[in-house]
Amino acid sequence: MNGIRITIFLTLFTFASAILAEEDFSYYFEKGEMAADETDYENAIRYFQEAILHFDSQKDSTGLGDCFLNLGRIYGILGEYPKSAKYAGKASDIFMKTGNDRKLIDAYLIQGNLANLENDYREALRIYNTCLAIADSLQMNDTRISLHNNIGVLNYNLGNYPAAISSYTIALEIARKNNSLYGTSLSLVNTGISLRELNDHQRAIENIKEGIEIAHQINDLYILSIGYEQLALVYTDINDYANAYKALNQYLDFNDSLNSLEINKKIQEQEVKYQTQSKELEILRLKAEKQQNEIANLEQDKKIESLSYLLGVAGFVLVLILITSILFFRQYKNKLALSEKLKQSKSELEKKNQDLENSLETNKELQSALRQDLDTYKQLAYRKQINPHFIFNSLNTVQNYILSNNKIDSNYFLGELSTLIRRVLENSEKDLITLDEELFVCNTYIKLEQKRFQYKFNYSFEKSDHIDGSTLMIPPMLLQPFIENAIWHGLLHKENDAKLIVDLNRSEGTDVVISIIDNGIGRSQSLKNQNHVNGKSESMGIQLTEKRIKVNNFLQKNQISMHINDLVDNAGDPCGTEVVIVIQQT
Repeated sequence: MNGIRITIFLTLFTFASAILAEEDFSYYFEKGEMAADETDYENAIRYFQEAILHFDSQKDSTGLGDCFLNLGRIYGILGEYPKSAKYAGKASDIFMKTGNDRKLIDAYLIQGNLANLENDYREALRIYNTCLAIADSLQMNDTRISLHNNIGVLNYNLGNYPAAISSYTIALEIARKNNSLYGTSLSLVNTGISLRELNDHQRAIENIKEGIEIAHQINDLYILSIGYEQLALVYTDINDYANAYKALNQYLDFNDSLNSLEINKKIQEQEVKYQTQSKELEILRLKAEKQQNEIANLEQDKKIESLSYLLGVAGFVLVLILITSILFFRQYKNKLALSEKLKQSKSELEKKNQDLENSLETNKELQSALRQDLDTYKQLAYRKQINPHFIFNSLNTVQNYILSNNKIDSNYFLGELSTLIRRVLENSEKDLITLDEELFVCNTYIKLEQKRFQYKFNYSFEKSDHIDGSTLMIPPMLLQPFIENAIWHGLLHKENDAKLIVDLNRSEGTDVVISIIDNGIGRSQSLKNQNHVNGKSESMGIQLTEKRIKVNNFLQKNQISMHINDLVDNAGDPCGTEVVIVIQQT
């Protein structure tokens, strides 16, 4: 099986070396390619590193990716697997970003090959399947053949022989369809090896023999060596020692030829490397001689030019002294003028600074006064937050329930009322509360009023899912005065079908819009029904709320605006009131 793994390694790196597009790359990149072809890997690495500096300065992603890919291939051949993985990973990152799927496959192949060499077969299988998906989409048939064979070998190493044969079969179909003799031969031999593990010796012999026959046509010594070796093992399994002996001799012959070929190749590579280095040394020697001649000529020319140069320098120095003197005199005059301007500017700046300090002091006094006004408004607001008349009537209602021995209603009403008063008092200590807390207080208040007035009106809260009431902060008791006004002055004077709606939604932006809508008698009729005292109380409540909103807008980021709409029906008659409160979120 070690022979099979080496087959994969050589196959993958053969593909990796063939992927470079026909582009005009730099001198160092071309030298790196030539050195790699001649197996001069030391110089190839040096040239590719120089090319990386060039491509990086030019922001050439394609050139960088190709350099990284070649370095990954070379370090893999040299057995420096961590470096090979590092550069293959860099190449795959670049090709993924640039969308170059063909080169991305080759970068992945190096990574899959490294995983295979480290016996991490499952990781290698994952990588090969990723490559196969890309190759299938691009119809890269030679790559598909190689990948299916490699996947088959991995399944073989995992002991999954049926899966291995399935992969070899797909590779064989593609190879025959595309007249690939190499792919056909390799797939047949690999299939025979797996059939041997399943003890299907007859089919194993047939496949290996057919693969060997095709390998003879293309004179592929490597497949012939592996094929005859495996054929000898199959014959040995079935005790056919005569054919096993013949196959073994064939294996030894082709293996020797393969080793000789490798040795001759290395000798030729060393000769080419020696000749290349000799040429480079000769070029360097000629360059050195040329430079020596140029230096001698320059020295002769310098002697002639020396006197003229000295005279020119002396004249230049004199002119420079004259120009410097003129500039110095001008600079001195400018310095005097600038000094005078600085004195004036300093005086003006000190005056402005004093004015600024006075303005800051005045601003502090204004802020202090505003804070005092704010405290006054807050105290007034807290005193007005619960209508004393409402509390008095609520307690009378509880008393009536108790006197009528209605324990259930009296307990309920008293419990809800105590909850409302406690929450209002707690919130009165805070500058801001959440919208959910405000809605809870309002809902409790409305339920008490609804029960106290024997369900003379209905109500509903309609809240958009896009509003997060747990994070939106508003001043406490912002909504309750308007709800109380809608009930007392609008709904209680309506004969039937009285309804209150509290609608919470968002505008087109991020603003939260709260609408308090009642279908009561309207503001004009309500004013007629109120006596002077009640009218004054209502007016003060509205004015107080407007002041609280102004103070909030001065101190808080979330700005609040409010306006009231008088609703009319189709005949133009009053049919209710709408209070719209807009909270601008920043």
